[in-house]
Amino acid sequence: MPELIENIKKKANEQRITIHQVEMNAGIANGSISSWRKGSIPRIDTLQKVANTLGCTIDELMNG
Repeated sequence: MPELIENIKKKANEQRITIHQVEMNAGIANGSISSWRKGSIPRIDTLQKVANTLGCTIDELMNG
């Protein structure tokens, strides 16, 4: 999942928003994205919310 987290960070930085703002705008719990780094696996609907928030696809989040 480290690549996923890095891609989310990159997309957030491009939009000049924080990971916390991504979580808030996506309607997911605070700390969710960082928990993925520790081995928690995100649900597909949660990934879709993050992708929608960042204006990209799940594929872009997963593969850069």
